[in-house]
Amino acid sequence: MSSAIQTSNRKFYLLVAAFLLCAVLTGVITASRSGPTELERLKTELRAKGEKLTLAELLSGAGQTNHPPFRTNDLARLAKTLTAQSKQVENLEVMHHLGYGLAEPVWARTNLLTSASRSSPGSTVEWSALEADLAAMETVLAEAEALASVPDVHAGMRYGFPLDWPEYRRHKVIIARWLAVAHAMHIRSGNYSKASAALEATIHLGDWHREELSLIDQRLRVGLLTTALRLTWSTTQSRRVSEAQLAALLNHWKGAVIFTNLSRALEFERARGLNAFANVHANGINSIYGPTGNQREPLARFTRNSDELFFLLEFQSVLTQVRLAESAKSCAIANRELVASDVERERSIRGWSGLRYSVSSLLFV
Repeated sequence: MSSAIQTSNRKFYLLVAAFLLCAVLTGVITASRSGPTELERLKTELRAKGEKLTLAELLSGAGQTNHPPFRTNDLARLAKTLTAQSKQVENLEVMHHLGYGLAEPVWARTNLLTSASRSSPGSTVEWSALEADLAAMETVLAEAEALASVPDVHAGMRYGFPLDWPEYRRHKVIIARWLAVAHAMHIRSGNYSKASAALEATIHLGDWHREELSLIDQRLRVGLLTTALRLTWSTTQSRRVSEAQLAALLNHWKGAVIFTNLSRALEFERARGLNAFANVHANGINSIYGPTGNQREPLARFTRNSDELFFLLEFQSVLTQVRLAESAKSCAIANRELVASDVERERSIRGWSGLRYSVSSLLFV
């Protein structure tokens, strides 16, 4: 009886192994026969439409005009000085949500809340505990406001793969959080001129590096300006604010552009992804995975073209939807398509067919 069961189990495992082998061979044969031709045809069609697919085509001199960072050094100095004074300010809420569609201005609370993390429910901080910190950093915050008022441009980034992760991004977030707390303190005490200066500096900080090409920089800009929007809403909740002050507040926003260069940032990410594929073609998959890529190399060698084709088709779909949203000046028009494509792409990458997408699975993280 046991011998019959063992024989049955052996047949089952052999069947599963045969199925997996067929799946892999199907991907290999498909990639080797139609991948390169279809991939090159797609690239030709996109270039005929004016698309720039390489970093060299897209940068068009921008990489050479980047100056060595010097104003970002001032940003770093100010951020480190603020952090040394108090680390808890960086975790304080900018807006307190009460429920769906409801919020409370931070300045109206009897105490401040730290942003809750996955491992902590957050804590409360009394205003009195922050007054000394803000008073001690008044000169530093005034310097930060002056620094932010003159937008910085390219920060000397290296536009390769992997991309630089410069510290100036974290420094901007730190300064923006301190400005938000200072804004709340000034609104609370009725000093509107200082509150307005903190808000205006936050808007200006969102304008820093507006021309930067990476998607993460553009997302950071949106995040900083979202903070400024919350401070704007918080300001309007105060009965002490006059009509003239509200008009001045509106003027602060007239020069700010939130979603600038989003499609261009996606074009850059597409070019950087294709550059990664070129690197894999030339040097093997361990050039982007490191030593762990060696185990992927045998299969990846045969599926690189289908992998690159998948990446380009998926990324082009996202870029098309974002361009439609920009032209319509509405994110809602593209949201449904983007969410649906994200779900389908995740299913493809994580499923059995994802064995063919070793590079795409890394680029779409």
